[in-house]
Amino acid sequence: MQIKFSLIIPVYNTEKYLEKNINSIINQSYDNFEAIYLNDGSKDYSLKILKKYQKIDKRIKVIDKKNTGVSDTRNTGINKSTGDYICFVDSDDYLDKDFLKQLNDNIINNNNPELVKIKAISIDEDDKIVAEEIYSQGISNESGFEAFQRCVEFKYTIDSPWAFCYNAIYWKNNKFYFKIGTFHEDFGLIPEVLVKSKKVSFCEAKYYYLVNRVGSTMNNKDEDFIWKKANDLLKNYDSLYKNVILQNFLTRQEKCFFKHYIDNSAVLRLHDLNKEKYNLYKKELKKRGIYKFNYICNFKLLVKKIILNLNSKKYIEIVFNISKDKKKVLFISSTGGHLEELTQLKDMFKKYDYYIVTEKTKSNLKMREKYPKRVSFLVYGSYTTLFKKITYPFKLLINSFLSLFIFIKVRPKYIVSTGAHTAGPMCCIGKLFGSKIIFIETFANSKTKSRTGRLVYKFADLFIVQWEEMLELYPNAVYGGWIF
Repeated sequence: MQIKFSLIIPVYNTEKYLEKNINSIINQSYDNFEAIYLNDGSKDYSLKILKKYQKIDKRIKVIDKKNTGVSDTRNTGINKSTGDYICFVDSDDYLDKDFLKQLNDNIINNNNPELVKIKAISIDEDDKIVAEEIYSQGISNESGFEAFQRCVEFKYTIDSPWAFCYNAIYWKNNKFYFKIGTFHEDFGLIPEVLVKSKKVSFCEAKYYYLVNRVGSTMNNKDEDFIWKKANDLLKNYDSLYKNVILQNFLTRQEKCFFKHYIDNSAVLRLHDLNKEKYNLYKKELKKRGIYKFNYICNFKLLVKKIILNLNSKKYIEIVFNISKDKKKVLFISSTGGHLEELTQLKDMFKKYDYYIVTEKTKSNLKMREKYPKRVSFLVYGSYTTLFKKITYPFKLLINSFLSLFIFIKVRPKYIVSTGAHTAGPMCCIGKLFGSKIIFIETFANSKTKSRTGRLVYKFADLFIVQWEEMLELYPNAVYGGWIF
């Protein structure tokens, strides 16, 4: 069985990239396709290039039209398509030579899924790879929501139309269309198309997309243009809310996850706005209930919502890891030997924007003089006596809230710890918000696991032991030798 593919390629003033795009399509190792090029009123030589190739290859269809924007152009292409599956391609991007062959094999092996996730590889203008999606082994058919959840958690491309290949019957029967006259039209549609589908497969077919192209609308810094894009995103947010959240095909838990995704997309636009527009846009977000404590289904979402209400700018910096400064590293441990081990890493303080957190004791107060404005203290949490054991849970709760406050203040990219109970809450909070966790099991333990090590080992990005025999207890750890 051979699937017929319809490739829909809007073209507007991309003469510099167009021939490479066309050659990557007509030289596919799989030949059952039509390539529908829609010239959207280009003012350069794009149309001339298209007509040249149309004479060379009968699979190329050229439609010349007045400039109406990419949404109307894509909708026109869909209406003209005759294939079993639809792929959208941007005219400044290109495909791997086995792109369609791999798609065909994937569709047959997975019994005609409604969507196929395509492997996105971002490149610069010199064709150097900037980023590449890595799929887990053994991903087979998933429901639309399961695939959506996977894409969000692993930060795969979702909103771009080219990120998926679509079953034509599924698309046309549902009467999906791109909203005309707005930016972010893809954000307003593709997540809906994905979560409404019943079956999605993941494919290694490689799609190379260009980032930071000169002249791209993505790089337009005009304030009026940015303001229009922000408002257009809200229009598309409203469409998603109406077509997904207010419908009944998702569970309450699934709606929570989906709403958190579209809320974040809307909140992120605050980062691009000047002060006046920032306040106006924030009012629009509040009108839509984005700051309300509804659709909260787990502790992680609750914590994020609290931070969003406390400080939207810091929320954006934490959640989206947006910072113009050098990388921030938070060093944390209990007092005593753990702190002594931690300070052995002081050479790293020169290389990073560092911050130190430990327990408050008389001997540790001097650290504020040695590292001015770089130290915070937590409550001393010893549980060596019966009274201290009774009060310890309360101290742990207090330290958890203090750790959250410090985390919001510092916004570390990395958290490095040499352990003990004081470090546990901070490592958990950091993991929730995407910080990389580096844990060094204490030198004092050469044959047994520490309590904090036992906890953090489950999710640490890098777990280091100082005794080689400890690798038997922590098989996925790295032996780093003594810290002293």
